[in-house]
Amino acid sequence: EGTRLLDFNDLLWMKEEDVETLKNDLGIIQDTTYNVTYKGERTYSENSYEENSDGRLYNFNRHDETAPTNWLVHSSHAGLTLGSWKGAYGKWLCATSESTTRRDCLGENQ
Repeated sequence: EGTRLLDFNDLLWMKEEDVETLKNDLGIIQDTTYNVTYKGERTYSENSYEENSDGRLYNFNRHDETAPTNWLVHSSHAGLTLGSWKGAYGKWLCATSESTTRRDCLGENQ
């Protein structure tokens, strides 16, 4: 099967202990940005009705406690916080199968 971008909703379906295993297996550390999709979208835009709205890339960071107050939090699970930011350059997190409990790949920013 092919590789696809990981959607944050994939992580929401996982048990917390499985997310912990995934974080450890992939070396997901604090203060590192990982780009993902959310509900099938790569970007969030408050003004999505505007024709030239660039939007903000969905990304998550490991915040084992709480996210910083300057984060626009869309969701969180098992110490991972989903936010969005313009120009958030990180690695794209990819899934290699339907199951996110298998080892996923870290792709370069595109």
